[in-house]
Amino acid sequence: MDDADRAVLKKHTQRFVGELQVDDLFIALASKGVFDFKALKEMKALGTREDQVRSLLQMLTTREGDTLTKFSEALMETEQGHLAELLSTADESNGDDSNGDQESSNGQQQSQDEDEKTDIGAPTIRTFLATAVTPVRTYQDYILQPGDEVLVTSQEGSQWTIVHGTHAVKVDSAALRVKYEIHDFKVKPPRTSPLVRTLAAQVVKPHRASGPYQLSLAGGEEVRVIEQLPTGQWTVVCGDQVGRVDSACLKVTDEGEELSLREQMYTGGNPAVTALNIQGRALHSLPEELFTLTELQHLYISDNLLTSLPEDLTRLTEVVRLDLNRNKLRTFPEVLLKMAQLRDLNLGENDFTSLPSDIGKLIKLRKLWLRRLSLTTLPIAVCFLRNLRTLNLHGNILTSLDDAIVNLGDLTTLDASSNQFSRFPKQICALTTLQRLYMGQLHGNKCKVIPDAIGNLTQLTVLAVDNNVLTSLPATIGQLENLETLHAHRNKLTAIPEEISNLTKLQSLWLYGNAIRKLPKTMDRLVSLQDFRVEGNPMQYPPMSVCQKGFGAIKKFITEDRELNEMAG
Repeated sequence: MDDADRAVLKKHTQRFVGELQVDDLFIALASKGVFDFKALKEMKALGTREDQVRSLLQMLTTREGDTLTKFSEALMETEQGHLAELLSTADESNGDDSNGDQESSNGQQQSQDEDEKTDIGAPTIRTFLATAVTPVRTYQDYILQPGDEVLVTSQEGSQWTIVHGTHAVKVDSAALRVKYEIHDFKVKPPRTSPLVRTLAAQVVKPHRASGPYQLSLAGGEEVRVIEQLPTGQWTVVCGDQVGRVDSACLKVTDEGEELSLREQMYTGGNPAVTALNIQGRALHSLPEELFTLTELQHLYISDNLLTSLPEDLTRLTEVVRLDLNRNKLRTFPEVLLKMAQLRDLNLGENDFTSLPSDIGKLIKLRKLWLRRLSLTTLPIAVCFLRNLRTLNLHGNILTSLDDAIVNLGDLTTLDASSNQFSRFPKQICALTTLQRLYMGQLHGNKCKVIPDAIGNLTQLTVLAVDNNVLTSLPATIGQLENLETLHAHRNKLTAIPEEISNLTKLQSLWLYGNAIRKLPKTMDRLVSLQDFRVEGNPMQYPPMSVCQKGFGAIKKFITEDRELNEMAG
């Protein structure tokens, strides 16, 4: 990581500490070789999530090579694409064409002390990020250089108030380029309605504040809901106070009113907007102003109430990333077939249950998410999207895959977990470019056997076959020389093939919840293994008393046992 990358991380430390979810991220980073599982355990041992994030960021700055790129990829894989966007400054300087996952809208609220330091006029709750495109000298002689990143906190015509470091100043909006939005940067009542949609609500159950950003409310009070967080917490305005409350304490009393997207976000000297997040706004339709943002490239509309998409969406000819996850779309939006420029498309968790046969028109797609759509079949046309790198089919009702899936010759990530496979789809074993394969089957039908041909997937770094009814793993698994993560927990395994000891890059091995009695006597050759779980097995060799002490104790036991046998022999 060079100095520019470190500067990007440092610049956004506050945001990462406020929002970063680390549990899945740790595994993703470890699987990419950013750090080993010993470091993972040390970070997990820290008391709070915030401390874990700070430790992670510090660790990243000490790594060499393309660490920032791997961090960005891990964020996308763990559905934290909005945070991956923060790294775009470094990506753009390297000419990187990174692809994101889905965007969430929870912003970090700074302390009141910081508010007092930076306040020039009361900023609204909605803020957004911008970059200086020309040098700026203000009446206070404070200079912005091109590339400096700022937060826009209020707008008065073409004069915008921005926060940069410890400075808050007014500048001409023509000197800025909007990047994307950040929500709830400040905890202050808005002068004007700051969101695309707000809701009136009544407190039906008293709420007592349990944290620094919580709000205590008495029963019967009227509030205005300005944000609905995925955690179940809602941000509300009550009088001159703003804070978060449990949504169970509120009853929505009206449908609210839609506001002008352009008026609320881009009044005066509107710079080009390339990324926009209107996630979680209870939208039944898209604001007309959206379709005037002709330079838009990344559009996040997840967690709304859309039942269809308008034809006007085709006016956004530059959009390459579109997130429609968790809406109420009743049928596949045909308008998408006219957006052949799309590269990343997230359609997961909507109400339609089939895909059109001509989805193959979206030939430029690199990432396609079809999570939890109750699909019973995958159209053969999907199998001819030859540019696909990521295909997410998690949580459908698929019982098989078409033979044509072998045409996805560039596929690196396939998530077919939580479907209804009673047999492991043998076609997967022909996808030799796969690096990450997820086949865990938590509910319904389960796989009994993994075919020997799994050994063809020599590029795999992650293999998850948990929650099936496997009684054994094929010996050919030892051919997966790049494998770093193998999760086969909660099966019916009675033994582990000795060939597993060939996986010298393996860092994480989960075998808990099986019927294993003995481990291979060559397992001490797994020199990279740090994260080993074998609890819930009737272990005899080594005894469970040894296994409970960790893999270091297991290696020592096996090594000493071998030496004793050699001496005796």
